[in-house]
Amino acid sequence: MIYFGEVTYNCEVYPNVIFTALGEDSYVRRFLFGRHKDEYQYFDIKAIYQNHYLQIPSLNHHVESTETYFPNISMATLKDHVNMILSLGDVPRAYRDSMKAKILACAETMANVTHKNQKILAMDVIISSQTWTCDDDDSDDLDDFDGDNYDRAVEESLQNGGNALLPASRSSIEALERVEVDQQKGLCDCRVCLEDFKVSWIDCCLGYVISVPSSSASKF
Repeated sequence: MIYFGEVTYNCEVYPNVIFTALGEDSYVRRFLFGRHKDEYQYFDIKAIYQNHYLQIPSLNHHVESTETYFPNISMATLKDHVNMILSLGDVPRAYRDSMKAKILACAETMANVTHKNQKILAMDVIISSQTWTCDDDDSDDLDDFDGDNYDRAVEESLQNGGNALLPASRSSIEALERVEVDQQKGLCDCRVCLEDFKVSWIDCCLGYVISVPSSSASKF
């Protein structure tokens, strides 16, 4: 069921490989302008704020987007800057802990694993809100807008400029095949793109994906 006027929030975090590589050239210049030599790594974060407005039943999709840059962030001050990023995005407190954990996890992985030998680590943080609204002239048609109509709305919105921030349709989720993960094997094939991905376990024994191929079919 769609609740009109309700706002949901989402956060995606990606290493910006290109700007991480370009940032190495500016490290010496930053050091000369007062950076403390004991602080080896710095983060450059681009925060992208997106507000998605989807109208029913016309399926109009309007996006408002702004960007803010946070350069020269040391690991010691990273948490404070993440709080600032979420605050500037007007993210409700109910969403902040999970978003903060996701951003810090990406930063820690970059600093200690994937980019541990680099000094400037660039990240893109995309914070999006999604609001379903109804067309004023079509409010009488909303009683029947559920089930298959919801799936059609999502599908057509994706085809008309929607992006991966929109939810998967209900029929697509229900059609997914349940599989048992072989912990010893540690490898499964994606039921969408058919490529292999690695799996592991967390303490409560819930399976989770460590590495997923970036196939266009599985992005949403």
